[in-house]
Amino acid sequence: MKAFQLLPGVQQASEGSSMFLVRGGGADQNLLLLDQATVYNANHLFGFISTFNLEAIKHIELYKGGFPARYGGRLSSVLDVKMKEGSSEGFHGEAGIGLITSRLTLEGPIYNKKASFVFSARRTYFDVVRRLIPLKGFDIKYYFYDLNGKVNWHINPKNSLYLSLYTGSDKLDIDEAVQIGLVKTNYQYGMNWGNVTSTLRWNHIFTEQLFVNTSLISTKYDFQIFDKLSREISDDKYRAETDYLSSIRDLSLKTDFDYFASLSTTIRWGGGFTNHRFDPRIIKVGTEPSTATNITNYEWALYGEYESKWTPKLSSNFGIRLNSYHFDQKNSRFVEPRAVVSYQINNSLILKGAYARMSQFTHQLSNTGVGFPTDLWVPATKKVPINLCRY
Repeated sequence: MKAFQLLPGVQQASEGSSMFLVRGGGADQNLLLLDQATVYNANHLFGFISTFNLEAIKHIELYKGGFPARYGGRLSSVLDVKMKEGSSEGFHGEAGIGLITSRLTLEGPIYNKKASFVFSARRTYFDVVRRLIPLKGFDIKYYFYDLNGKVNWHINPKNSLYLSLYTGSDKLDIDEAVQIGLVKTNYQYGMNWGNVTSTLRWNHIFTEQLFVNTSLISTKYDFQIFDKLSREISDDKYRAETDYLSSIRDLSLKTDFDYFASLSTTIRWGGGFTNHRFDPRIIKVGTEPSTATNITNYEWALYGEYESKWTPKLSSNFGIRLNSYHFDQKNSRFVEPRAVVSYQINNSLILKGAYARMSQFTHQLSNTGVGFPTDLWVPATKKVPINLCRY
């Protein structure tokens, strides 16, 4: 993520942060994908460390504008991250201990080299080090972890299944105890946030030139702030609790066809459907029933692409995408043409021109600009219109 911030048109969202902005767009206008699953908060340690564990990553590609028609839902950029598939030749692993995090990665075959797996874990140990420092009447605990896993099964020469899983979370807990005379007060507060994604992909090969990927994708992002107050005066006890929660849940089904017409020409087409459920505010006070704001909407898309390399130096990608957004019994449809032409002048210089129209149906409400988990994701409504962009 730090390396991407050095590219032309990309800059840091704030000093030291792993978040990035592309050509004047907001951080929420970048689409972050982990094996096709959307990652809504890709940061640990309040934005200073990325959730993407390099030990589990095979390939990363950043589109900074004029991205292909198979991508949609954001205006500025697409960061497409693909996980490793695991070695089918033999079992091996690696581990590392750092000043901030430690990590472990294992991979190997499962059954007769037809299936393999990769598993990677990463965790900080601020909370472990904290126990070595005595603090009277005050305690602070913080840690984050990542777990990545992927299993692939080559059923036969024409069919394969891939299951990708990711979960990661940050946990901050602060305890403070104060005693003044006969009054004992204990105050506990903190916050938790994290992502859970899963992708089940079926790859089917029709011919040497044509294959299809069908994917079922699930994404969940949760954020919680809590505080607990307990006070004891002689035999009288008082206790109060407040929880504030926010969450997003997506369920998607998509199909993508790839046809290699020749060594220099590829044709792609497909579509997908996504159901969004937003819970931007759930408040629970003590034992009272929680008050929740629930918003559900869905969107679907169809696309087609024609990619060709006309000469060793000249290449192009032309496509069109049809987006539809449904909310509050109202449908909004958008036609999005895409065109990118690039010419490689020499080994270090490429000239590129692009035209695109994009639409974005989700927004991030932020008052910090740093990428705190307190930033809320909400769908487009009558009061918060759909973002449209043309360039």
